[in-house]
Amino acid sequence: MPRKKEDRAQAQRIAQRLGSRLRGMRKAGHRTQDDVSTAIGLTTEAYARIERGLSLPSFPTLMRLCVALDTRPDVLLLEEAHDGAAEDVSTELAALNGELRHLDVKVVRDISRLARTLRSGGSLA
Repeated sequence: MPRKKEDRAQAQRIAQRLGSRLRGMRKAGHRTQDDVSTAIGLTTEAYARIERGLSLPSFPTLMRLCVALDTRPDVLLLEEAHDGAAEDVSTELAALNGELRHLDVKVVRDISRLARTLRSGGSLA
């Protein structure tokens, strides 16, 4: 734990912001705390403490969280991730990931092809 009062306050703000973002992304992906904690190798109680902003994850745990929630560390940690839109995009991707898990593999492949076509400026016609 940081020794200086300002460092402790900053660590607390980071922990709360991180916890709030984790909770939002988890819920957007229709996942439970148990789902995420299992995916990252923590107990549900340890993950819940992180999500409530009561503790900060280690760096390896943070990276496992990014993989599990399909996001980047800067989106989780920084006050404003680049242009501010990155957090919205990551939340949308987490929600989409939750929906895609319930679809047929062929449908997911078709959606992926559609996204690549749109990203490259191609036509749907």
